[in-house]
Amino acid sequence: MERNGLLRSKIVAWIALIVIFADLVLSMVIPGIKQEWWELTDIFFFFMMAFSHLAALYLQKMSLQASRTLDKCAFIFGALGVIALIVIFFINQ
Repeated sequence: MERNGLLRSKIVAWIALIVIFADLVLSMVIPGIKQEWWELTDIFFFFMMAFSHLAALYLQKMSLQASRTLDKCAFIFGALGVIALIVIFFINQ
């Protein structure tokens, strides 16, 4: 499957959303993984990225402009997630 096809796959988007949600649940259930509430900000941003992208895929047939806007939001959430991940890593050092 080509790169653009994989990026536009609803199945892959659903799998990403489920994996991120499982990470959220596991980090709350297993003690010691995430200790403070602010350590969940990276998971929040990645969840919002996956959710925005999935919504963009479903809205693509109805409104191309709304789909593109949601994909831009997904990109911004992904960038904020990476920044939050780096900040959390350096704070926990």
